[in-house]
Amino acid sequence: SHPTRRYVQSGADMVNELLDLGSRIGEWAESQPERIAFVVSSDLAHTHLSNGPYGYSSSASRFDDAIGTWARDPLHNKDSLVQQAKELVKDALSCGYTGLVMLHGALYGSSNPNNDKDDIKKKIRSKVLANRNATYYGMMVAIFSPNHDSMHYNKDSEVEPVEVKIKL
Repeated sequence: SHPTRRYVQSGADMVNELLDLGSRIGEWAESQPERIAFVVSSDLAHTHLSNGPYGYSSSASRFDDAIGTWARDPLHNKDSLVQQAKELVKDALSCGYTGLVMLHGALYGSSNPNNDKDDIKKKIRSKVLANRNATYYGMMVAIFSPNHDSMHYNKDSEVEPVEVKIKL
């Protein structure tokens, strides 16, 4: 199950634990005959506004940008998630960080994502539909999907971005 402690409250580095948990979830999902959806809350930094409930931090935009960089190409931008965003999460106050690290583990395993152990894990397509902060917190919507023949995935298909308007 998901770790029982909060990332920033424990003071412990949970990245390796989260990658391992995600890797185990990914291995289980790959063994199933059904298609599996892994849904992650992507609430990003909660410190975009000084009058928000958590105040302002200059880390907020940099954290959200690092997560967006990772999501556009998670295979090649792992460091944006597990190094850059990790350094910023304490001040950015993101509740979605742990789930995104688990997602990376589910997609690529807990070890070096560039190994040849499981070639299918390298064939993940990603598309960021939104990475915005309309209020005090940032949110990201992205799709990560296998890109292999058995899924009948149309590599030329494009997903249209959805505009979300929030009335305050």
